[in-house]
Amino acid sequence: MERLSQQRLIAGLCFICGSLLLLIATTSDPIAIRNVRSQFAQIVQIQIEVLRNWQQHGRLNRDLAYGSRGSDIVLLQKMLAQDATNYPSKRVTGRYGELTQKAVRGFQADYGLPVTGMVDDATRAKLNDIFFSELCPQPRTIYPDMLYKKMSGESFLPPDYVPPGLEDISKKVPTAGVMCLREDVVPYLVQMFTDARNAGVDLMVSSGFRRPEIQKYLYELRVRTDGELASREIARPGLSEHQLGGTVDLTDASIGYEGAARGFAESLGGIWLEQNAHKYGFTLSYPARVSETTGIQYEPWHWRFVGVDMATSLKARGTTFNEQPDAMGDLRNLTAIRPNAAP
Repeated sequence: MERLSQQRLIAGLCFICGSLLLLIATTSDPIAIRNVRSQFAQIVQIQIEVLRNWQQHGRLNRDLAYGSRGSDIVLLQKMLAQDATNYPSKRVTGRYGELTQKAVRGFQADYGLPVTGMVDDATRAKLNDIFFSELCPQPRTIYPDMLYKKMSGESFLPPDYVPPGLEDISKKVPTAGVMCLREDVVPYLVQMFTDARNAGVDLMVSSGFRRPEIQKYLYELRVRTDGELASREIARPGLSEHQLGGTVDLTDASIGYEGAARGFAESLGGIWLEQNAHKYGFTLSYPARVSETTGIQYEPWHWRFVGVDMATSLKARGTTFNEQPDAMGDLRNLTAIRPNAAP
């Protein structure tokens, strides 16, 4: 059984988050609520930090065995610690000892690999594939292409929707860790970053594709703690443009690469994007003027790819993509096509 598969990782995270949400629901103590929010942030950060460490190492890239030491052993131990069954101690020492060797043996047995206790070519490849698929999953259900779907409260994305062709962009543009985007959007983003850099603006991606499972628990937590205000600060599950795979949150060096910052609108990057993003097919989804009608607060960092022609037209008309007629229609009654299923 693949204990370290993306489904198990997410299920474990969601179980913990669900427990925290239950605690919030049964207490009105503001101190307790703050503590729970802090715990949730720490849980999410643990997951993100492991993935960021993995990306910064350029994946596990050498054989590892009993007695090995170094930063890549730290990364290996953090990866193994995501599965408490094989590595219950979760010790991160930077030394490949008996506990790490035992955990590697358990991992190899789970995946039908030769049980050597060493991180050899096959084991290393499997670990790298698992962590990459956690960030850039492949669609398991085939839907119509939704890159240009209008997002509204009347038409939700299917909960199992994953956009096609997700690609890691962390090697192509500056990012705050491993980020994924649709491969057909990436060239436009890369060119935009290149031209911005040539103009003296250093942009960075702080968020890209976001799994709907994480969006769900982020939203529910905010509802428990912030009530009705949550819907103005974070999209409901199924309504996040990040799930489409063509949307990025951006920041820049002039504000210290702060993420989701109101001040980004007045930053060098924010001003440059306002003047130029449409040339590369990106449009601002939630400008200040539509916050009352959309119910979403002003997000100067949130840029969505809609194609050069559409973005240029929207810029000229001073309107947003979500104010246009919905070419995709209501997705609630769409029949999904599963791979290998009969048409």
